Amino acid sequence: MAAALAHTHFVAHTYHMDIKPANFLIDADFHLVLIDWERSGVPAAVTAPEVDGTWDVEEVSAEGSSTPRYTKYTGPETRNTSLSSTPGVYPEWSKKCPKALELAEVFSLGRCMWKLLRQPDI
Repeated sequence: MAAALAHTHFVAHTYHMDIKPANFLIDADFHLVLIDWERSGVPAAVTAPEVDGTWDVEEVSAEGSSTPRYTKYTGPETRNTSLSSTPGVYPEWSKKCPKALELAEVFSLGRCMWKLLRQPDI
């Protein structure tokens, strides 16, 4: 799973924007395949907390490297918002702060692995 995401980020130089367990399949040769490149939105169960649309992100450079800086939205209360993440922040982040998008996908990958590998409740 990690190799598929690393290939997406570092070889293909793109982002999947919909990392969830249902988008990983095993082919006939037992290779893991990352599917569903429609970028329809990630379920809240595997989404990084900052992807919920209530955070702004900017890239801050210091000493030759850059890191994302997140700022929580503090404006008026929003209503009628979806409980699942919308694909809206991902396209914006891919242009504005790609590192934040990469980190959000790594978080989603970790959540997917945890969900697939944990012991089920009995």
